[in-house]
Amino acid sequence: MSTQIDTTPAGIDLEKFRSDWEAWHAEREAELGDPKGWLSVFARIFVTPEPQTIEGVPGAWRLEDGIVVELAEGEHLDFDGVRIEGTHAFGPFVERETHYLTYEDIIVEVSKWGETYLVRPRRPGAAASGCCSATPPAARRPTARAGASARRPSARTAPSSWTSTAP
Repeated sequence: MSTQIDTTPAGIDLEKFRSDWEAWHAEREAELGDPKGWLSVFARIFVTPEPQTIEGVPGAWRLEDGIVVELAEGEHLDFDGVRIEGTHAFGPFVERETHYLTYEDIIVEVSKWGETYLVRPRRPGAAASGCCSATPPAARRPTARAGASARRPSARTAPSSWTSTAP
């Protein structure tokens, strides 16, 4: 026989908590399922001084005092409503600065995280965007301490299903 103990902090309205959490979860699912959202990223390059290309995206991307894209003759990208051709230097970025360029139906995100410059193109219908119909939620309880953060277990204890085999 087991005894169930109510660990709900005093003063918590469980129905409001559940309702708020369900609204947050639905919003997050919509965000992930957006055709040009996070799951539509189809490539990621860490920009280096050596020019790199991404299949389906114009230009050769390199690092030279910030991101530089070299567009071949006939190639172009749109940046803030302005068509760019030839060589375009973005200059240095501040931490977490992000710019979005477009080419046809592709959005090209260029950003800086820490000391790393990234290029991540997004395409509606990219393979990853159709892989998940929903994120199965864990039951939420209002028992966590205020200000506490959830931490993912270390790699030693993480289930094998958490590890990615994608390149």
